[in-house]
Amino acid sequence: MSSSSRRGARWLTLMAAVAALIAVIMLLGAVEDTADVTQAEAVSTPPVVTVEPLSVGDHQARVEVLAEVKPRWNADLKAEVGGLVVKVDDRALAGNRVQQGDPLAVIEDTRYQAELAEAEQLFREAQLAAEQAEYASRVARRQFSRAGEQPPNDLALQLPQLDIAKAAVDAAQARLNLARRQLRQTVIRAPYSGYVIRRYVSPGQMVMTGDPVANLIGDRHQGIEVRLSRAQWQLLAQPLAGQSVAIIDDQGEQLGKAVVRQAGGYLDETTRQYVVHLSDLVLEQDESRVLVGDLVTVRFDGRVVSNSLSIPATALTAEGAFWWVEGDDILAKAPASVVARLEDRVLVQAPEARAQWQVVALPMASYLPGQRVRPRVREVR
Repeated sequence: MSSSSRRGARWLTLMAAVAALIAVIMLLGAVEDTADVTQAEAVSTPPVVTVEPLSVGDHQARVEVLAEVKPRWNADLKAEVGGLVVKVDDRALAGNRVQQGDPLAVIEDTRYQAELAEAEQLFREAQLAAEQAEYASRVARRQFSRAGEQPPNDLALQLPQLDIAKAAVDAAQARLNLARRQLRQTVIRAPYSGYVIRRYVSPGQMVMTGDPVANLIGDRHQGIEVRLSRAQWQLLAQPLAGQSVAIIDDQGEQLGKAVVRQAGGYLDETTRQYVVHLSDLVLEQDESRVLVGDLVTVRFDGRVVSNSLSIPATALTAEGAFWWVEGDDILAKAPASVVARLEDRVLVQAPEARAQWQVVALPMASYLPGQRVRPRVREVR
């Protein structure tokens, strides 16, 4: 091939490459224009927001507080007499349920048997001395009567001796009662039915008067202590004592009801909260007994709050605000003045004087005040 032919071929290759480059540039330009148009069209379409139509009105507040079920009776049983522990009943082992009067431990009673016998002897001797003093007083009175004389004083009738003898009988009776009680207390019994939480003694152990034997909690008459903040307290209708409250389990099911026994008489010295005591716990089902130590939710029905909105709990943003849609489909936002929380609802004061609201149920972090949206009404079940 001649040199002129080769140069012609190179020019044709170069021109083809330039033409291909121009075609690629034109294609990229067309794609970019299409993307710009698509993006412009997307931006121009208002986002869809889910709203819940609500009306301003009077709503009853509720206060729900987590509380622990506690036994009404909880005591460390202590030995009233000292001595050697000769027996610990199997019912005194931790975790066992005992009935009122069941024996828990036995202390060796030889000493107390002897003290009882001695007290009985002293009581009989005191009774004999009192009878002798009374007989002597009657004889002296009879002698003065036969002689037709007036006794010069009470001593002549042996009345002081009689009073002392009667007082000695009373003292001997008290010592006898004490000896009998101490003998009975060598058998330590459950003062009420309940569960043994822990045992402190073992057979062969020496105990002194006042030493703990076992810790026993009652299994009946559960009590609940509730602590309320000042804001929660102000939501409740007063007086609170005597009102019925609902007891809710951790699954949201109502277990039963209780009655407010005492409310607001004092503040907790640590938390400075109002202390409310509940009693008369009545369960709706016998098989779903509330156990001591259970955590339950106590629901109080509060006072009626006027000019309020009951918005869904999901409508609250992380910073404590809520969104709504104005009449011209424009987003608006305001801090939520939360009055109370009602399960999956939140009771807030209406920020503006209007009757109807379209509250955004599921707000997004990308929302802006004044942004135009397309509201879609959520179906409330």
